[in-house]
Amino acid sequence: DAIVIEHEYSFFSGPFSLKFGIDNLGKVLDKLADRKVILVSHTDPSLVKLDERKKFAEYFSSKRWSLRSLTKAINKNGVKLVVHGSIARRAWINAGVDHRQIENLYIPLELPENAANDQLPYDGKRDVWLAMFGFIGEYKGYQTALEALHYLPANYRLMIIGGVHPRARNEMALEKIMRFKATGMWPNGSMKSRPSQLSNKGFDDRVVVTGYLGADEVIRRMRETDIVLAPYLEGGPSGSAAVAVGLKSGKPVIASKTRSFEEIQYQSSALKMISPGAPAELALAIEKLMANQAERAELVDKIRAYGQT
Repeated sequence: DAIVIEHEYSFFSGPFSLKFGIDNLGKVLDKLADRKVILVSHTDPSLVKLDERKKFAEYFSSKRWSLRSLTKAINKNGVKLVVHGSIARRAWINAGVDHRQIENLYIPLELPENAANDQLPYDGKRDVWLAMFGFIGEYKGYQTALEALHYLPANYRLMIIGGVHPRARNEMALEKIMRFKATGMWPNGSMKSRPSQLSNKGFDDRVVVTGYLGADEVIRRMRETDIVLAPYLEGGPSGSAAVAVGLKSGKPVIASKTRSFEEIQYQSSALKMISPGAPAELALAIEKLMANQAERAELVDKIRAYGQT
């Protein structure tokens, strides 16, 4: 009766070039012109980077022409476009899609009915577990989270729950994470030097990378978590299913002030917000939140309330 296309990479990443991906999607929609098609967009056209200083070059950009062709295919074929938030909706409208064909469907954030808001007290001695969920990509701010450990006591530890997407292209974040574990430094240049040639101050005992986990194991790890981190960098996707998982975990979330989360924060006030790319600020927010059990519980209650609206 209908064909649903989950456009996972959309305009952010993937195994092919951006222009190829845009062109290919338009051709697919044209071939399905006689069918009812629902296109679920995980990101939006604002991620198609063009040099705004060169208006003439921008107008004739091959990426821009490909995007125009795609929006024409969506409009002409009556495709129902599903987006995850008003920011993405506006970006698609600006790109040329008829607003009547766009459905705004927020990623569900309901906590399980039996989820307890049991923020563990902190005596300053036990291990504090921070966690990041989902496929590993550098835009999620792993460098910020790892460098924050430099400013935190040794009993603060980070769990990175997930692995690199099997179809991600040229994604070096996991390699950099493992080098940080060994050296205490995030590689910012050549990846050819061996860890033994760098610092010997590693964080191997404070950083755990789980790789892909099944649903039951993820739930178990969530129970061990004190705070979920989402220190995303600027310019990432307009939504995040991985952070939705963190929000539904019943644990407080510290997130960057990026478009990924500002919409949620505006509607719910359920996040602890920091500047993107600011590890010292993140560390301070973590310590303050761990010292305030009531605030941790309040943030989780706000997520519960937001999910019920």
